[in-house]
Amino acid sequence: MALDVYLKSFLGGAPGGGDARGALTLLETFGAELDDLGAWQIDLGDGVAAEVSGLADLAEAEAGEFWELACLVRLSDLTPRGADFLFGLAQSGLMVVIYPHQEAPHGAYVYVPMEVDPVDLPIDALFDAAEGIETSNELHSVLAPLQLGHWSVQEDELTPARTVRAGLFARLSEWLWGR
Repeated sequence: MALDVYLKSFLGGAPGGGDARGALTLLETFGAELDDLGAWQIDLGDGVAAEVSGLADLAEAEAGEFWELACLVRLSDLTPRGADFLFGLAQSGLMVVIYPHQEAPHGAYVYVPMEVDPVDLPIDALFDAAEGIETSNELHSVLAPLQLGHWSVQEDELTPARTVRAGLFARLSEWLWGR
């Protein structure tokens, strides 16, 4: 089952402060290739593929540059290797992990790698219950049980309740990218 997770950088309560070069280095380490549509494609080597959308312009990043980073990471399945990649990208890019889920108090769970200062997060209900994560194993252990209730659905499974949740997911997307 596919898993969609957002990553976003913040500085002083506003979008920004992401380490563009760090994120690019991590993508290169995992052998990511930029496709014609501007998404990074990664074969994680354990039967799992990852796609990262929203970071196409990283190829131009210079060392020491801090950008507003925001991306959608789609894993074909959550495995320990997939969690390594997800955690590594968040950690190296100085981004928080935002996992939309219908059981989350504000529509998403937020996980903060140690490298990200929680003081930089916005003062917003979504970030009130942000949890610190120290390792990819820890990220895997919190996401794995949630994956069963993930918001992504097959078209033939659309019900009125799932349609409402999909609308919430779309609003979260708009909030993250400001569109």
